[in-house]
Amino acid sequence: MSTFRSRRAKDGSTIWSVRYMFKGKEHEYSLGKVTKQFTRKRMMEVEISIAEGVDPRSLFNKSASKESEQRTLTFSETIEMHEVYKATAGRNRPSTIVSRKQVLSTIPQSILKKPFKEVTTSDIENWLSKYSQTHKPAGTNLALRYAKSVFNWCLKRGIIDRNVTTPIEQIRIDEKPKYRALSDEQASFLLREVDQDSIFFRTVYIALHFGMRIGEIIQLTWGDVDTDQNQLLVRGAGTKTHMSRAVPAPSPKVIETIMGWARQDSDQVVPYKSIFFASAKFKRIVRAQGWDDTLSFHSTRHTYISNLLKNGAHLSIVSRLAGHSSVAVTDKYYSHFSNGVLSIASAKLNYGAV
Repeated sequence: MSTFRSRRAKDGSTIWSVRYMFKGKEHEYSLGKVTKQFTRKRMMEVEISIAEGVDPRSLFNKSASKESEQRTLTFSETIEMHEVYKATAGRNRPSTIVSRKQVLSTIPQSILKKPFKEVTTSDIENWLSKYSQTHKPAGTNLALRYAKSVFNWCLKRGIIDRNVTTPIEQIRIDEKPKYRALSDEQASFLLREVDQDSIFFRTVYIALHFGMRIGEIIQLTWGDVDTDQNQLLVRGAGTKTHMSRAVPAPSPKVIETIMGWARQDSDQVVPYKSIFFASAKFKRIVRAQGWDDTLSFHSTRHTYISNLLKNGAHLSIVSRLAGHSSVAVTDKYYSHFSNGVLSIASAKLNYGAV
């Protein structure tokens, strides 16, 4: 980490310097009679340089410092610095970094080329207005959150004095509808019609038989396939709730099918680099078949959980298999299924003729 400090010169002016640790050694460089704003900007560059494993000394070349002080960062350059920091500091998942980069790249060049300090609330609102024409409200809200993260990061480091995205409010979205599961016919169609040699088929097959989240599926390795116990092991580090769990296969044949995919060229069971490949492929099938457009790849997980509940599985068992943080979460989102199970159970009570 780096810090900055100041001292008074004999003529009463302020001299600023930056201090930082690199490879266990402390360094301090004087920037001279510069502004506090410039000092904070230089400190941010030091942090990024350290995160990349590069010695920041080159930043303190006098001619380079003068050139940097005169030059103002553009919005595009600021976004790039923010992405470098997030990637090298390990603050986000790779999928989040890719998503944020894709979304922010839709900002018009006329705004990206502006000096960062001159970007206004209206600029961001105009971009979001156009973005919302081709994206759903949830996607537009995500774009706003990504923009806010850049401005908050810069505000924290003193690059700007105020966050112009603060006045912008997210789009109000009505309460989410009940989770949509696939019908038996739709699930059978996927298992029957999708090319069984494709990576996408593997993803669908595991999702329907184990109810795993797509992010959990693409992180599965062959070491997570337990052939002795006929189950898949889900590692906590790659899950939404950071909880490890073992999910048994419906039958030994399912594990045999999975082991039939084993190849020497990849340690991943499903060698996708990003969740977007499977999600996009699923959406194309939904539209081609004329299915309800609210269906998504996550519907395969709802299908698994819903079928367990409809077949009478106890709520606490379903919660464990699904990897929910608590039984309350399962009950909250799947109460419409569990209530049906309770009705069936109560109907079985028989005290004889009354």
